[in-house]
Amino acid sequence: MPAGRYRHWVTIQEPEFEKDDSHAPMKTWKDVDSVFASVRPIRGREYYAAKSVNSEVEVTIRLRYRSDVRNDWRIVHGDDTYVILAVMNMQGRGRELELMCKEVEHDG
Repeated sequence: MPAGRYRHWVTIQEPEFEKDDSHAPMKTWKDVDSVFASVRPIRGREYYAAKSVNSEVEVTIRLRYRSDVRNDWRIVHGDDTYVILAVMNMQGRGRELELMCKEVEHDG
């Protein structure tokens, strides 16, 4: 993929588990790397639950191939955070990853 298509700056994060003051496990997020990627919305919807309006946004994020990205990681793009649902090595050639993602609430 030509470099010009990777025009969004994203941060790849992995979960870390630490103990809080009461020694209970607490999930935090550690930055793994910041890279240029392509972020493309594929679907968005609003729905009503418990008398409140909620929204879901699904995106595909493409970036240069790397072997360490897992589907329990997440991507931060500006003010948006996306959980990775699937990691696909495009055409099995080791050149590009496509991440199927869903926007999530910020949880620290």
